[in-house]
Order: sequence, then C-alpha cells, then structure tokens
Amino acid sequence: MEKRTDTINMMNLVNLLKQEPLFKPEHIQHIEEKLDNAKLIWDKIKILRCNQFAHFNYNLSLTSVFAEANIKPNEFKQFISQLEKVINYISRIYNKSSHAFNSDHTYSTRQFMDYLLLQEKKKQMA
Repeated sequence: MEKRTDTINMMNLVNLLKQEPLFKPEHIQHIEEKLDNAKLIWDKIKILRCNQFAHFNYNLSLTSVFAEANIKPNEFKQFISQLEKVINYISRIYNKSSHAFNSDHTYSTRQFMDYLLLQEKKKQMA
C-alpha cells in the first residue's frame, strides 16, 4: 500500500491510529494484517495506475496493461471490500458504528470499471 507521508493513505491512517488510546496493539495488528492481505491486489492495481492512469504510457494498450498486471475484474471488488471492512472495523472501535460503507460493493466496483473504460476511450481519441 502507499507509504508516502505527504498524502492521505491507509498506512498514514494506521500511524495516526497508533497514537489514539482507543486503538490497542491487537487492534492495530488486526488492521495491519487486513491491509497486508489487500496489498496483494494493490500491487496489481499499482501496475495499472503507473502504466495507464497516473502516467499514461501510450505504448501500452489497456488490454496489455491488464495482462501485465494479471488482475481479474473480481479482484477490484475484493480490494474495495477489504478496505471497506478495515474502515468499518476502525469505525466500530472509534465510535461504535460499522456502517461507514454500504455492504454492497457492486456499485463501487462498477464505478471504478466505468472509469477505466472512459480513460481507455480518452487515450484512444488522443
């Protein structure tokens, strides 16, 4: 997962949580384990991000970048679900709520896939 200290990201959130008295070491360990699992898919998404979306590589098609990333559409849904569960876990500890996100990940996944398709169309038109 992203480790930059000058951006908002999950690892910075974990570092902030370590300073919060509500979050015991076992809570932090649970969160870090879940994020480690999500990192397996993040590494694949990062290939897409770095070659297609954050830094357009005009030498690679969306299809070839997906092939290089070896990522399946369902993995986007898994990744979103994993992060939503982490945020809900944090919310439960912080303020006893667990509804930070809707439990149906289909909408978020479709939004993301639509964005990917739109970016590919823009690239083809350029």
